[in-house]
Amino acid sequence: MLNQAGNGFALPPDHAEQAFKVLLKGRKVPAWALAAYYLRNYGFNFDGNAGHDDLIAMFKAGFLFDQGTDFGTLFEDEEPLFFTEDWFEPYDGLRTEVSRSA
Repeated sequence: MLNQAGNGFALPPDHAEQAFKVLLKGRKVPAWALAAYYLRNYGFNFDGNAGHDDLIAMFKAGFLFDQGTDFGTLFEDEEPLFFTEDWFEPYDGLRTEVSRSA
């Protein structure tokens, strides 16, 4: 939205609430799903075993959701019960295998 001066853009103070009602129709988005999608092409540097909480923290920091209350308005951040595997796999160098069908 264009700001009042007409020289930039600004969101209304209740933009997250409006988005929740109008765009999300009152249903919060699973944060892990959107975070995994948006951060899928990034590499991460972790100490130890990284998981759900690390993914959410990176998403919040990367999209500036750690600076206010919008995240809690738009997202639910509980770890999915059906996901039982490791959240990340270690990088083991470039894979040079190429399978070709004859």
